[in-house]
Parts: sequence; structure tokens; C-alpha cells
Amino acid sequence: MWIDNGVQLRSLLMLLLLIITPVFNPLITYGSDFYYWLEPGVYFTYLYRFNYPIVLQINKTFYVVDELLVNITVIDVSEERISVNYSLIVVNARMCKDIPCIGGNIIEESTNKTLSTSLDVDLISMGVLHNGTWMNEWIYMASLRQIRGDLPKFIYCPRIGLGFVTTLSSIDINKTLEEFFNVLREDVGSELVECMQKPECMGESSSSIGAGIITGEKPIVVHLSFHDAFRVCFIHPPPSDLRLVIKGFTISGDRIASSTGGIIEPSKNYSFLELEKARTIARSNIYVYKLKTHPFKLYVLEMSFGNESGVPYYVQVLYDPITRRVYELRPCANSFYYDHYTGILLYAEFYGLDSSYPIINAYSEKLGISSIGLERVTQYENYKSNLTLIDTNIALNRPILGGEGMGFNLIYLASAVLVILAFLIILKLINKGKRV
Repeated sequence: MWIDNGVQLRSLLMLLLLIITPVFNPLITYGSDFYYWLEPGVYFTYLYRFNYPIVLQINKTFYVVDELLVNITVIDVSEERISVNYSLIVVNARMCKDIPCIGGNIIEESTNKTLSTSLDVDLISMGVLHNGTWMNEWIYMASLRQIRGDLPKFIYCPRIGLGFVTTLSSIDINKTLEEFFNVLREDVGSELVECMQKPECMGESSSSIGAGIITGEKPIVVHLSFHDAFRVCFIHPPPSDLRLVIKGFTISGDRIASSTGGIIEPSKNYSFLELEKARTIARSNIYVYKLKTHPFKLYVLEMSFGNESGVPYYVQVLYDPITRRVYELRPCANSFYYDHYTGILLYAEFYGLDSSYPIINAYSEKLGISSIGLERVTQYENYKSNLTLIDTNIALNRPILGGEGMGFNLIYLASAVLVILAFLIILKLINKGKRV
């Protein structure tokens, strides 16, 4: 007879529970703990390269720079926020005696400089905070919602001028824009709305879009001016066409998520938006949203007429009630690649000097950089750069259920199945022993 009292049964069940728990723990932890790697002391280093040398002004001295290292070290971690040390390491910089930094003005002797500052990053919105207020997007990580495509990244890009041309009549667009301005006035205020209609009103770094109205041989252009622009980047799940080797470990496209530019379409039900009001005028729609994750309001003008392809025209405006600034919202022009398991940025491509804002310009004041430019004006149009993760102490090869590292997971899974089978056999024997 196997069991003749409940004490022995309870003891056996407790022993089996202690055996099973360590076996299941890796399966549970690896699959659900997105920020398993996030702790003080974690670092990641990027190599930032450009096709033309850039000129940095540091402490009133100009330096010609061919490449930079970006080092990020986690200092402190809380439930919804992290503090990091952000460093730009200027490698082999050449001093410049005077502008322009060409020919005899460049001192060939090279030097290295390290510029550092501390930053706070909100893990919910993935924004860099200044005195607790959202400042700009943290491009070096993507949240779980962003990795899943539920929340885009809002990348600040200064001085972007774009426009469109359509076959609207001047009556149609004037009526539509006036109604759009009326909606804006309710929240933004009349003064700022009037300023939006004057290209010179927003300051030197303003951007504008021109709505071209073809009523004859020449289009009539209506300008809307903004305090620069934000780019919308939606992240899509793997696979991607990127393959990266970091410290001997290969990350294939099967676990790399990639970004594409996109617009926020009112017809889609976005979980990060809360609709406050909607109006229809003529063949156009106006929507006002509150962003749940960012301190912005979004105003969308959807014009459904005048386009032979049937695709609506959009004017999208972001308004920051704290700074009282208005921004144009445009599709992302850069490319970002993130590790689908950790949310860490692996690689990024930038087009145009201003598009590198999230790397240098966003923190230039804190880093002691007075200005950034190129050696020649002719280089601005074709400027490109890229950012590559080259070093980290994060365990990128940690097994994750359902992804790369499946060999390790099968061991855990097989072990769990064997333990369950053993448990069921023992229970059957126990029941059989009771009947004896």
C-alpha cells in the first residue's frame, strides 16, 4: 500500500512543486520580462558615422569630426523611469582656426574629447524628460507597445519645409482652412493661429507647408507655419533585412523590428489617442485628439476632395499646451531597427543634418556644444549618417520563448513536459495505492 494518510501526500505534492518551479521559471521570465536587462551599470555604445565631416563648436573652438562614439550607461532604474549618463566621444577631431574649416584653417593634429550629461527617460512614452516634462523622443530604446506597433515614435526634426499641390478651388480650401483655424483657436488661441498664417512669424527655425490651389495656369499657395516638425515612425515586427554581429553574437533579421514612415489615419482606432471632437465640413473632416502617452494634442484636417487617386490629403498639427508651440506632423524619413526581444536600438539611418537632432542637437546645451554644421554648404543636401550598436554588456543571447535561442527553450520545455508526465504517473500510482 503506497499512501495511507494525507500528510505524506501533502509532503509529496510540496516536493514536486519545488522541483517544477525552477523548471518553469525560465519559460515565464524570458517570455514576459521585456526589460530583464535594465539595471544600473548596463551600457551600450554606438558608432555614429557620416558621409561628410561635421564641424562642432565646443567652448568657442571649432573641431572637424569624422565620427563619434555615443556611450549610454544606466545610472538608476525605477518602475517607470530610468536615469542614464549620455556621452559623446569625439574621436580624432581636428581643430579649426577659423570658419570655413577647410584648407589651411584646419590644424591636422588630432584630439579626443568626451562630452557627458545625465538624462531622465520615461519608460511609458520613451521620452527624455526635462524637469519632469516630456522634451523629445528617446531613440535608443523602444517600449513594448512601440515594438508591437501600438504606439509610434515621435521624432523631433527642426526646419522641415514640405507641401502639396492639389486641384482644389480657392473657395473650397479657404472655407475648409477657416473652419480648421476656428477649431484650433478654441484651444491654441487666436494669436498663435494668426501667427501660423505668416511664414516669418514662427522664428528662424520655423517650417511651413504650402497648399497649392490650381485655379489657372499658376497655383495659389496658402502657407501654414509651424515651430518645426515631428516625424511619425511606426515600428513593424520582424523579420527585417538587417543582420548585425555584436561582440561575436549574430542578431538576424528574424528578431529585428524596423520602422517606416506613416501618417496617423483617423479611420484607424489607435489606442494611444483619445478623440475629443470631430467636425465635417464640405468634403473634409476635422478631428481633435488628446495623446494619452505624450503631452500633446493632435489636430487632423482630412481633405477628401480634389485628389484623382482618391487618397485624402492631410494637414496634421501637434500642439504642446505647456510650451504653447505648434508643430507639423509628417511621416518619418529615417530608418530605425530595434531588437524585438529587448527594445534596444541596433541600427539607424539618417538623411539630412537636421535629422540627426536626437543624437547631438537635442542635448547640445547640456553637452557644451554651441553649434553643429558641415564644412561646405553644398554638402547639406546629400548629407547622410548612420548609428550602429558596437558594444554592450547586455545578455543579447538570453533565450526567449518563441524566438531566436529556441534551442535553449526546447531544453526547458522538454524538462517541463517530463516533470509533468512524472507528476501524473505518481498521482496515478497514489490513487491506485489508495484503492489497494
